[in-house]
Amino acid sequence: MTDAPESPTLPLAWDSLQVVVKKMEPEELTNHLGSLRQAISFIKKELDADGHLPGFGLPKKGINCLVPLFKEGILNGGPEIKEQTAQCLQDVILMCPPTAIKPSIIGITGPLIRVLGDRYGWQVKVPLIACLNLLLTRSGLGLKAFLPQLQTTFIKVSDRTFQ
Repeated sequence: MTDAPESPTLPLAWDSLQVVVKKMEPEELTNHLGSLRQAISFIKKELDADGHLPGFGLPKKGINCLVPLFKEGILNGGPEIKEQTAQCLQDVILMCPPTAIKPSIIGITGPLIRVLGDRYGWQVKVPLIACLNLLLTRSGLGLKAFLPQLQTTFIKVSDRTFQ
């Protein structure tokens, strides 16, 4: 790996990515989902010994720079975009140290729960459920505030999806 976590390059790269995402119109963000997924596949060889991308572990930043893209894809994308967004989000969460997910937990979990309450097929719901499961596994108590909604959502989804 070329940059150590304390490198000044990481915060600058994170800030640059945040500026790019903020400058885009929300509808335009989902057009770049494929590029993000491709970039993630290339980045995997840059992960640290724990399997994390150092830039996603920056204190108080985490993956916040990408949250607008995920929210847009999950809330406003078509079924295929929702599915791809959830899969991409899972990849990013896996590259993120568990403590770094905390700043983004509300911005990610709320839209996932909201869309799971809508009537979509299993092709959309399974990746969304898998994403929520990964968030539960990785952040644990970070989702404590969502416990009532998560219980209700999982019960409703299992009744509708798997019958």
